[in-house]
Amino acid sequence: MTITKMQILLNMKIKYPINFHKGLTFAIILGLMVLYHNFTIGAWVYLSLHGTYGFLWLIKFS
Repeated sequence: MTITKMQILLNMKIKYPINFHKGLTFAIILGLMVLYHNFTIGAWVYLSLHGTYGFLWLIKFS
């Protein structure tokens, strides 16, 4: 019996995509800052708040 990709996705726990999303928040925001050349104080505060939240979220589950 073969397992299809859809069966794997349906059996995956919801915490894995949530953790993946929260873990990538820092990198995505930093990438957007570089892409749009926006290094204002507001952008750094946004990065630090959301990046720290994502990091702490991942520590909670490890």
